[in-house]
Amino acid sequence: PKWLLKTEYFGAYPSVEVEMLKRGWHVAYLRNINRWGLDEDMDAKKAFADFLHERYRLSTKCVPVGLSAGGLHAIKLAAKHPEMVSALYLDAPALNLLSILNFSGSCPGNEKISEEVLNALNLTLSELISYREHPLDKLPALVANRIPVILVYGMGDKVCPYHENGALLVKAYKDKGIA
Repeated sequence: PKWLLKTEYFGAYPSVEVEMLKRGWHVAYLRNINRWGLDEDMDAKKAFADFLHERYRLSTKCVPVGLSAGGLHAIKLAAKHPEMVSALYLDAPALNLLSILNFSGSCPGNEKISEEVLNALNLTLSELISYREHPLDKLPALVANRIPVILVYGMGDKVCPYHENGALLVKAYKDKGIA
């Protein structure tokens, strides 16, 4: 059976999950260590997917559903374990932490979130600038594996502005002639 993996914020804006349940899909969720995409979370999701396949005969591939920081998780999961992803459903995904923390443009930034990100990733501010584990850095793996993406955005999004996040995903696919 087909299934969705909600990557963060279980219960938030559930219209996609509810519609897919009505269509016979399954929905699963595994709580993350934190919302900023640690490798341990990606490996736990892979082990969870394997368990769901072995125990409940769910498909070996799922559709990660990621909203904001959940999009960060979905992208990093697909890059690390492309064999388990049939497509991505991303709603205003956080691709660029520098954008979210207002280092690159129009996001208003938030000192509390900045502190949360740096603590969660065990980085200093200067280390974040050279950090190469942003979802943005994972786009070549998505493109190389030709993972289909459904990208949804509200153009007024101030937390994950499209031109600093989602547009980078679209560009990566278009540059390779996939989109």
